[in-house]
Amino acid sequence: MKKILFATIIMLAGFVTVNAENNAKRLTFSNPIIKQSVPDPTIIKANDGYFYLYGTEDTHNMPIYRSRNLIDWMFVGTAFSEATRPRTVNPYVAYKNSSGNTVSAMMWAPDINYINGQYVLYYAIGVWGVLNKSGVGVATSERPEGPFVDRGAMFISETIGVNNSIDQFYIEDGGKKYLVWGSFYGIYIIQLTDDGLRVMPGASKRQIAGGLMEASYIYKKDGWYYLLISEAGTGHNHAVSIARSKSLKEPFEGHKGNPILTHRHLGRNYPIVNVGHPDIVETQNGEWWMVCLASRTCGGYYRNLGRETFLVPFIWEDGWPVVNPGKGIIEDSFALPNLPSCSVDPVPTKEDFDCTDLPMNFLFLRNPKEENYSLVNRPGFLEMTLDTDTLSSKGTPSYVCRRQLAFDFMAETLMSFEPKAENEQAGIAIYQSQ
Repeated sequence: MKKILFATIIMLAGFVTVNAENNAKRLTFSNPIIKQSVPDPTIIKANDGYFYLYGTEDTHNMPIYRSRNLIDWMFVGTAFSEATRPRTVNPYVAYKNSSGNTVSAMMWAPDINYINGQYVLYYAIGVWGVLNKSGVGVATSERPEGPFVDRGAMFISETIGVNNSIDQFYIEDGGKKYLVWGSFYGIYIIQLTDDGLRVMPGASKRQIAGGLMEASYIYKKDGWYYLLISEAGTGHNHAVSIARSKSLKEPFEGHKGNPILTHRHLGRNYPIVNVGHPDIVETQNGEWWMVCLASRTCGGYYRNLGRETFLVPFIWEDGWPVVNPGKGIIEDSFALPNLPSCSVDPVPTKEDFDCTDLPMNFLFLRNPKEENYSLVNRPGFLEMTLDTDTLSSKGTPSYVCRRQLAFDFMAETLMSFEPKAENEQAGIAIYQSQ
């Protein structure tokens, strides 16, 4: 088979190292806090003193980031590998959607928890356009950075009787464990077994909120149960609203000040758009922060950098959250959290391939055919085998890439390639989506 050899790859991009500064020299931080597409963030303060953040698998196999101060985040790996990837998820399951296209499942909108001495990761089984095949799966690990062991699907939409059963969230109440879920077809709750890994036998689901909502979270504070949701889709009108109740069994009362966070009123020329799908965390020093997804625009309403992760402070006032008091929006910078200083090494801008495993900041398109790649056949080179799948196909072409981290960048590589047929191609390609 024809081989392609890549020697050195260099990528220079603005703002790549901004989060590597020492907090002691800073008074403010800049948004986004993770300058990569990590949508639907979920966050936890782990037993080791670090915060861990997980997101939808725009990074294959579900990315995990770690930080001490909510500002400087290090990519520590993925929840799964190719060998441990849930078998309910692509490429093991494929469906025909309403348009007749073949689509595969992905892991969306995770929710991380610490239950009975282990870390429990709930993930949505997302199948775009096939509403009755989506669902919720669960995995466990002894460590927040993984590796996670998949425990299988908890339910699928067609078995639980709720279309688009995604965006799950775990909560404990009165010694019982519950799962809340739903996206645009109602928000539901159901009791779980004591280990949190299965639906309680005989339990019945109960609807707690109407349709046109998603990304539900319930938090307990000062005798109230707060239901935090996103609404109006994931585009320009994306917004965050909140309601509260005195118990999980009583109706939730919407906040008269809703939405509590949105940028839709700022117009399409505002540099931060599509704000939504948050999670919240209280620090050990009593500060409250919200992590959420948003996009930065470039050259009009283009969002080449994807749905990045942003951080915004909020306070509690009269029993309701007030996001960024006095302004109510996400800004480019805020005062630092009152947390210990730390530093994170910047992502290397040069790779010589003098290693035996591809560095974690390199990605593949979908599930790679591992036999098509080698770093040991010729040390100092990445060897790639030509494949019949192309970039325009739905398959798994021979393609190694890095994410675009800034609007302006330069990339170059050294390549050795001698085609033997007219249809054999190799080179550098910029790939946005399909």
